[in-house]
Amino acid sequence: MTQKRLRKLSAKPLRANSTLLSAAVAAIVFVQGADAFQKAGSATPPAGNATGTLTVGSSTFRLSYAYVFPEKQGYRIFVTNRALTASAVKLASSAGANEDDRQQLVVELSESKVHGLETIIGADKQVIRANIYSPDSVLGMMLLAPTQFQATTFDAQRIAGKLFTQSPIQDARIRKTVQYEATFSAPIHRPAVK
Repeated sequence: MTQKRLRKLSAKPLRANSTLLSAAVAAIVFVQGADAFQKAGSATPPAGNATGTLTVGSSTFRLSYAYVFPEKQGYRIFVTNRALTASAVKLASSAGANEDDRQQLVVELSESKVHGLETIIGADKQVIRANIYSPDSVLGMMLLAPTQFQATTFDAQRIAGKLFTQSPIQDARIRKTVQYEATFSAPIHRPAVK
């Protein structure tokens, strides 16, 4: 349905407690939301979905959101317990090329209590690096043990698959074990060209 048709539908008189009322209200919200998204230009892209957990010591975080950003080495993938803010998305989209943005991103994730993992996946679908974010590693911690990635979709629009550790990783820096398993699917966020 086009925005013009939705606006016309929303202008009709409505009967209380009717399906027409619900449809018209939804149409108004949709049209206003779509207009705001288009005007914003750099609005937060919708998050992909994820299911899984990150366990650090005795703390377990449910992972529900996924984001994918292109970067010079391949793709930067975040799988997190909370949705990223618009400013975190903007910083994440340039973190691979700009060290200041990377540092600001790490601080924002900590302040927003975002926990999860960040992986860099090469064009060959191999994990280059993995970082975790948890209360034990407030500003992020690069894992020194291998992370596994099994791709189910890996194309120009979307990356999906499973990130996991083969077994718990005993990390001497925090004196705790780290383990995760997350299945995710997310569109590749490409910043708008101005």
